[in-house]
Amino acid sequence: RTQFPVSSFGSCVLRAMPGRWNKQPVRQNSVETVSETNQELSKVNELHRNVANDTCPGVVCEVVASDGAVDVQVDCADDTPPKQNGERASSLDLGRFTVVGQDVGPLVAEHGFAVVKHALSVESSHRMVMVCDKITRDMLNIDTKCSGNRGTGRYSMGSASQSGQQLHHPEWALLLTDPVLDAMESVYGEDGFLLRGGGGEVVLGNVLEYQDLHADIAGMPPHCDTQLRPPSMIVNFAIHPIAEDQGPTRIWPGRGRPRDTQRAPATDKEPAEVLRSVLAPLPSGSCVVRDGRIWHGGTPNWQNGPRYLPNLEFFSREYAQYNAMQGQSNRFNQPTMTPEVFSLLTPRAKRVVSGLVATGPVAGGINRNFVRLQGQALRDDLFQRLSRLQMGETFSYRGRGYECQMVKDIAEARGMLCHVKNGTATVRWPFY
Repeated sequence: RTQFPVSSFGSCVLRAMPGRWNKQPVRQNSVETVSETNQELSKVNELHRNVANDTCPGVVCEVVASDGAVDVQVDCADDTPPKQNGERASSLDLGRFTVVGQDVGPLVAEHGFAVVKHALSVESSHRMVMVCDKITRDMLNIDTKCSGNRGTGRYSMGSASQSGQQLHHPEWALLLTDPVLDAMESVYGEDGFLLRGGGGEVVLGNVLEYQDLHADIAGMPPHCDTQLRPPSMIVNFAIHPIAEDQGPTRIWPGRGRPRDTQRAPATDKEPAEVLRSVLAPLPSGSCVVRDGRIWHGGTPNWQNGPRYLPNLEFFSREYAQYNAMQGQSNRFNQPTMTPEVFSLLTPRAKRVVSGLVATGPVAGGINRNFVRLQGQALRDDLFQRLSRLQMGETFSYRGRGYECQMVKDIAEARGMLCHVKNGTATVRWPFY
């Protein structure tokens, strides 16, 4: 308890950071205020924020102001997630899924993912943290409201880039380590795969919304959609330790393949075990090797700092060929690696980047139009837009399949008609 003198004002109490995990999410640094007068309340708010930000995650901070002084009491509460399955909050026993790279194949075939330790050196992890810090600052300079492009406070670094990838950074290319290539060969066999992308995720601190379950790939032909040869494999890298309360990925083992037409359930319809099926704790330098079809989603980051999870994206050779023959440009069939970065690769790594090396400059930096509402922010926006629709008017939305379905659900709940075709949802409020 510390006293801070301020000029006189009436009594007020500020409370923050209530217990979490099994309660309704409350943004960690939000302030609930009870005040007789609002004089100089901003000073108390500033004081509270400083105290909260300088203490450990899970802090309970109370500020009581009266008689010309402010009392600040800070308690580090036992606010960790409740333990389940012995010593774990996660319903996954990651030890069962942790193997060396050469043994990844059978686990991916059965469960859709595996964990490999020591995929990155300490130096490489540190370099990746530095470049992710820079990319995050650049994104937030544009997205000042933290709307994100994968939900509020959630970002895809690849999609935010002007080139659609981050492979122009040498740090991304150097993720092609022997343990990673061992894992890919265990799944596909030697020369059975190609690198096609590199980006990854950022989840800001105090982002308390779950990301809906989803797959990372759709629209593949049947000959590419097989159990033993996934059309795509994602390798996510833990470049710092990832704790269970730090926005880890949750995953539904084995669900989503072959890529069926069934949609993953909404968060409020998920089994409790799946909500707790998180890929954590992960030590720094480890990686998660994941079939791109498997249902997964983000979880709340209760900590104050961002959680980084850069990735590499691989295609089977047959799916890479199919994708290249579609006659349309997308971010997975563009040359986005510079010759200078290519020269840093080992001979083994160079074999898997066919078609990615540019002959000229690669656009760097962040796309100024990268922000894309998703999750609850998108639901709120669509609800507001449809609420303004008058009888006899129509509204069209072009987007991904699940976004069009969201439009349809909201519209039909309001008694409107909605037709979805070719990635466009058309809503009409007819005269009755």
